[in-house]
Amino acid sequence: MDSELPLAKESIPPIKRSRHDELADSTKLEPSIVVHVRNLNPKAMEADLIDALGTFGFIAYVTVVPALKMALVEFEEIEAARACVTFAATNFIPVAGDVAMFNYSTSQHIQRLGFESRTPCKVLVLTVYNVQRPLDVHVISRVCEPHAKVLRIAIVRKSLMQALVEFESAESAKKVKHAINGADIYSGCCTLKVEFAKPDHVKVTRQDANQWDFTLSGAGKGGALRSLPSTHQGGYGDAEPSAHYPPVEGNGRVLMIYGIDREKLNCEKLYNLLCQYGNVLRIRFMASKKDTAIVELGTPTAAGNAIKYLQGITLFGLTLQLKPSIQSAVRDVVDPFDLPDGSPSFRDYSMSGLHRFSTPDEAARNRLVYPTKMLHWYNAPASMDEEKIKQVFAERGAPELKSVTVFVGRSEKSSSGIVELESIEKANEALALVNHTPVVSKVGKVFTSGKCIHGKDFFESDAD
Repeated sequence: MDSELPLAKESIPPIKRSRHDELADSTKLEPSIVVHVRNLNPKAMEADLIDALGTFGFIAYVTVVPALKMALVEFEEIEAARACVTFAATNFIPVAGDVAMFNYSTSQHIQRLGFESRTPCKVLVLTVYNVQRPLDVHVISRVCEPHAKVLRIAIVRKSLMQALVEFESAESAKKVKHAINGADIYSGCCTLKVEFAKPDHVKVTRQDANQWDFTLSGAGKGGALRSLPSTHQGGYGDAEPSAHYPPVEGNGRVLMIYGIDREKLNCEKLYNLLCQYGNVLRIRFMASKKDTAIVELGTPTAAGNAIKYLQGITLFGLTLQLKPSIQSAVRDVVDPFDLPDGSPSFRDYSMSGLHRFSTPDEAARNRLVYPTKMLHWYNAPASMDEEKIKQVFAERGAPELKSVTVFVGRSEKSSSGIVELESIEKANEALALVNHTPVVSKVGKVFTSGKCIHGKDFFESDAD
């Protein structure tokens, strides 16, 4: 197969651009599905742009020109491009640590290279960057299988590693593309760029590490390969394909939290911190270990992501350590003891209506980020203003807010914005105290979540 299909080159597609397009005021350009990114960090990759802009809508294609500190981003829908440019006109959007600038491009689409195609089909081409771990057809299959059935895979290993993956339909391929594009197969490496492919069928001539036909009787999934953790997608749902931690005994959904002070933390506060990385099912404070809690999440990778993003988190003068547990689940406690504040030491959240990852659509609205001193609040009453936000935080005993921003004109039914605190630790405390606080109105509740990319503050658009 290596000799039959041309390999996509590492070159950038030719970009025909005018001086006007590079310097134009975004408000004076006709809206385009393609957005021009300027002042881009030269080290930024396609995945960084997908992570930063995925909240505005699904991204069809990205091409980066590091030498010119620019990129082109093609969204699937014009509404997403418009939302991106409009938001960037009044807000900072950091990409790979630097604040980038955005306006409409004069281009109406981005030229594809090699295997890549703009036309949706049932075959995807997965280009893998920064390959530092062994990869074969079975690893690629396990990345894709949680989202759609894989029929055939063929890997081409040249200057870049690429895999052609065939699914049952174009719709299935599109679902996988949305789920894993820009994700890491393993933490910090093996970054995926996923595009529709020109071939409409993957030709497999042998069954080995580079080619596999999963439709053949007895083909299985490789047998001798070690099982990988469930895959999990970072800014788009409860499944970022990253093996953040080695597999442990049990099912990998349970983690331990050390450094607990029962006078300062309870189940609700832990839930408010952990719920950003996956559905939290159960939390129990250990009776025999006063500084320890055990938590069960909905998926192994949700637990891995909670460990990754919250490891060493500081709040209320505490530093928490999170580690995988060998337990397969957190058992129910019929009569839990009370914590010092009178709340129960065990809570079952499995039927909670506050889960953020219960459906693909809900999961796609979530982006996994490290704590920062900026918190994004949303789903508040439309009448919410600066003083009312300060009142909500004050009534919950949260640290004093440094600044409050209310996004204007986003929705007639609800409001959203950001708050800034003096430090990341203070923001962590506020998140633990205020997240999911009911507000007296027909809208219901305020939700806050920390947003940060590479240590820079990021102002996210409305999640609801």
